[in-house]
Amino acid sequence: MSEPVNPFAPFFDEVRKIVREEIERALNERKPARLMFTLEEAALMLGVQRSWLSGKVRAGEVPHRRSGHRIYFAEQNIAEIVTRSAVSANGVTK
Repeated sequence: MSEPVNPFAPFFDEVRKIVREEIERALNERKPARLMFTLEEAALMLGVQRSWLSGKVRAGEVPHRRSGHRIYFAEQNIAEIVTRSAVSANGVTK
């Protein structure tokens, strides 16, 4: 006795083909990760006021990058700002 033939097999094969093509297209069209963020974007990511972050930059208290007069933050800079601002259980900044 042979296996029963699934009448939907061609339909499922076509769906699989379409899904594979769409996934490949989406991966090929994906934008590269951002390398740098503006002062405004970094402040938004950190949940702080732009003026607070700008003051910390002027005081040299936070890592950042410059291109001329423009201030930028790499993802690593933002992560370091978060790490530096960690507070211990007793409220003392680490």
